[in-house]
Amino acid sequence: MKHSILVAEDDGVVLATLSSGLRQVGYEVREAKGGDSAYAAVEEWRPDVALLDIRMPGMDGVELAQRLNDEYAIPVVFLTAYGDSDLVDSAIDTGAFGYLVKPVEVSRLPPLLETAISRGRELAGIKSSIDKNRQINAAVGVLMERYHISMPRAFEALRTVARRERKKLEVIAADVVSSTEQTNMFHDELYGNGRLPGG
Repeated sequence: MKHSILVAEDDGVVLATLSSGLRQVGYEVREAKGGDSAYAAVEEWRPDVALLDIRMPGMDGVELAQRLNDEYAIPVVFLTAYGDSDLVDSAIDTGAFGYLVKPVEVSRLPPLLETAISRGRELAGIKSSIDKNRQINAAVGVLMERYHISMPRAFEALRTVARRERKKLEVIAADVVSSTEQTNMFHDELYGNGRLPGG
């Protein structure tokens, strides 16, 4: 089966080179010269994976990756220039499956893209499971907000603790939600109605 890929890159030469090379090895490719046009393309066409430059005009690669992950569960691989290390950590936090430093040899892309597609499908299944279980969904949301992490990392943290504690995932999720609700009661008592601690 031929996989589809969205390539978003504002450098026209790099975009053409990568797109041509990926077509030659069997991918169906669509091109975008910036984050906004890439997002518009995804709204009408769902690629199996997205290859995104981190720095693009308009919506940058990090913001675009976050939206693709949250709204469409599309896996992302980043392209980055040497010296973009300040952005790499925030890029990976969006749930990206990896990054490559430009210039990129097309021959290095297929293994990473295929891994991203495979993991993306696995995570889409996880997301579907989360959506079906309100307790797990709520617990994942709590962890994402509290620790500023992606949905896959939050879910994996729940799963790891459940295995370590030898409890069902739903039980750990209920504990997280319950402890959060209890903490919120104290917050309301301390700060509700404009009161401050000691006031």
